[in-house]
Amino acid sequence: MKTIIYIAGLYHSGSTVLERKLTFSSSIIGLGEIFKYLTDGPEDFCSCGSKSSECNFWSKINLKSYSRNKSKETLDKEYKYILDRVQEFDKNIEFIIDGSKCHPKSTISNYKNLKGLFFHTRNSAHNLKVIRLFRDPRSWVPSIVRREKRFKRKNLLYFIYFSFIGRCLRWAQWIIMNRLIDDFIYQNNLEFINISYEDLCLKTENTIARLNKFLNLDIPLEDKIPERANSHITVGNPSRLNPKIKNEISYDTR
Repeated sequence: MKTIIYIAGLYHSGSTVLERKLTFSSSIIGLGEIFKYLTDGPEDFCSCGSKSSECNFWSKINLKSYSRNKSKETLDKEYKYILDRVQEFDKNIEFIIDGSKCHPKSTISNYKNLKGLFFHTRNSAHNLKVIRLFRDPRSWVPSIVRREKRFKRKNLLYFIYFSFIGRCLRWAQWIIMNRLIDDFIYQNNLEFINISYEDLCLKTENTIARLNKFLNLDIPLEDKIPERANSHITVGNPSRLNPKIKNEISYDTR
């Protein structure tokens, strides 16, 4: 039975760098945000270095369509299909990393709120270990504000996002969403470990040692990310493709 390592946290919390660090071994494969792949489709390039259409893993995945309006039944079927393809891709893989994170807006358990964690919690075909990743709100809020600037919206919401009120709303969002994630984990008695983005970057050796104990792995303690990591992230953070930063763990000081 394979083990799913699910990274549960908010977006812009360091899941990409954590996932790439974990894929140090050929027995581990990182598939990035599987849920976003199912709804939005692949981007042009994969973190393995190939085009998504030429990636050894994703090029073998054949889905009829990508949509954010898929039914629960369809998402269940497609999630299972992708996990089954891992066995065909490499029978020696023991761990599958799903970095789909969570985006809860209510206590309702569904794909919209919990992304892939909703599927894995109900799927008994695999063991599930959750890395509860979080980022200090003093760093997370500015990161989200920078993201909004890239969208260049020219409406009332644009000005609210960058106002004092907008920043206060982001702090409230951080508190509420993280509480909802924690509540779901505790209510479903999931096996988890708390990891902060700050500790991952600034106390790397200690944090990796804790992850090794939790996952029963032997991940190298240094802050380097293996150049030939078994990573296939095809949607999400573009830093996965940046040759200047993709091979080391470093704190985003912007």
